[in-house]
Amino acid sequence: VIWADKYKKLSAVFSQATGVELSKGIKILFEASISFHERYGLKLNIVNIDPSYTIGEMAVKRKEILERLVKEGIKDRNKELEFPLVPQKIGIVSSSTAAGYEDLMTHLTNNSYGYKFTCKLYEALMQGDRAEESVVAALQKCISDASHLDVVVIVRGGGGQADLQCFDSYEIAKAIAFLPV
Repeated sequence: VIWADKYKKLSAVFSQATGVELSKGIKILFEASISFHERYGLKLNIVNIDPSYTIGEMAVKRKEILERLVKEGIKDRNKELEFPLVPQKIGIVSSSTAAGYEDLMTHLTNNSYGYKFTCKLYEALMQGDRAEESVVAALQKCISDASHLDVVVIVRGGGGQADLQCFDSYEIAKAIAFLPV
């Protein structure tokens, strides 16, 4: 159990320390008082949360993903690809409503060199529980269209650090590694 007033205080401290909002799937270390009622049973009343534990878990996850990519020999796979001098056919993995997508399109359209770009949006969720699978699916479509693309970019904008957690993903990293552009 965590009471609303305690939650407000603890979640503010937690998000300030970690840059992440308390949400489903985040591992936390908490301090609780324990009570027992004959009718209702055992109750843990959360009184404190240790943000350093969560920061450590996030760092460990990221490190494990990088180590796995190295072990499989795919971490630097994209570095072997030649980068076009002026990439003009751009696959964009983003949400059409993402602030970052709008910013990118504005910069490409109004570039000072007058280059013309052909852009194709591969719609994906950029946050939330389904973001990882959505981004991977969009990257798979980019792989299918690779002969028509010079580069692929993943773009999102705005929001907090918690919204970026879905990008600490082995599946997304693997899909990026196997992009032929």
